[in-house]
Amino acid sequence: MRRSTPRLLAAGVIVATVAVSPPLDTAADASLPVHMAQHVVLTMVAAPLIALGAPVSTTLAMLAPSRRRLLARLVQSRAARLVDSAPVAWLLYIGAVWLVHFTSFFDRAVTDEGLHACEHVLFLAVGVLFWRHAVGRDPLVRLPPVRRIAYLMTAMPAMDVVGVWLMSSRGVEYPAYGTGPAALEAQHTAGMVMLAGSYALALAALAAAWELVRNEQHRADLAERRA
Repeated sequence: MRRSTPRLLAAGVIVATVAVSPPLDTAADASLPVHMAQHVVLTMVAAPLIALGAPVSTTLAMLAPSRRRLLARLVQSRAARLVDSAPVAWLLYIGAVWLVHFTSFFDRAVTDEGLHACEHVLFLAVGVLFWRHAVGRDPLVRLPPVRRIAYLMTAMPAMDVVGVWLMSSRGVEYPAYGTGPAALEAQHTAGMVMLAGSYALALAALAAAWELVRNEQHRADLAERRA
């Protein structure tokens, strides 16, 4: 395990804690753009940091042998392998983003603290599952570069569609934040926040493309040496 791995995991947990705690969480109750920024921070900052921190491997290394064996059995169970597969993780991420933003869930969460907390847990959980296959360091989960590029690029519309919808809408979609012109302007700003959030996916895809180029160059160098 790399020395930086536990630090990245800790950094991800800290970022997630800050995102769902005052003053940011208090501001999110009164501001739609801040609420959207919470979602972006949880899914595009905290989640990839936690994934880079190899949460399963790091946790196993910290546990006592008896509990380590129990967790290992749970992680290796058929149900866990299904949920943590790349296609399912991708679908869960897309589904969670669209379920929350395109239904009454979001509006209800503004006034329901319990539902708001569930929203945070949902985004962080699906975010970590998603990013484990893109940048994660746990064994057997990280996709090869070509598949990783496709995995990331096809996930970008999840946030882009929400962002464009909020920016182009002529009516207020989340009346819990108000219904006047100021609320509509805030909604357009929130859409821009969502669009900006997808840049993290683009950067990760570029990193995967760079890794692919380096791998191909390495293979070419080896072939040249052998020749």
